[in-house]
Amino acid sequence: MLPHAYVEANLARHAAPCLAGIKPANLVSFPSADIQWCDTYNAILNEQGIYFTPLCVCENRAQILVYRKDLLARLCFQPSVTMVLQSFGYRPESGLEAIIMRLKDRMSVLRGARNRHCRDSFPHEIGFFLGYPADDVMQYVKTGGRNCLLCGYWKVYSNPEKALQVFHQYTECKERFALQIKSGMTIFEIVCAA
Repeated sequence: MLPHAYVEANLARHAAPCLAGIKPANLVSFPSADIQWCDTYNAILNEQGIYFTPLCVCENRAQILVYRKDLLARLCFQPSVTMVLQSFGYRPESGLEAIIMRLKDRMSVLRGARNRHCRDSFPHEIGFFLGYPADDVMQYVKTGGRNCLLCGYWKVYSNPEKALQVFHQYTECKERFALQIKSGMTIFEIVCAA
């Protein structure tokens, strides 16, 4: 099993905005040899509405979707997002769990088509799940990731000033979580104290 400190530090570094409730989801990469820690964290944090779901488990790495169920559901069921997700074969009327399973399936299909490496298996619509602005996700799909105005936590095609504010908010959150973990707090203590 992965050392507890490694999991905590990695979650603080890569999932703090979701854990803090300012983002619906984060995608975090861990060694695939042992991801049973997800079960432990689910047992502790599902009561807080936070879930850990392996989306893609490859030979060496696993991509874990860390999400706040209420925020992700609210986002996925917005009419504009629902319409786009349907165009990618999602069935929002089936519920959030079915949507997440479809994302998992899409990642598996892409992984199989791209030499089984997790880093290559991201369907473009994952940006919606991660809380990226819909306009930016759609422009990314349309342009293939080219000609963005700004690149940070995502590629920005509209409203770069707002994106910079969000980038700053995410970075501050991650730094705060990292300091709290370094001081001896656990993810559970940080989340419950918020």
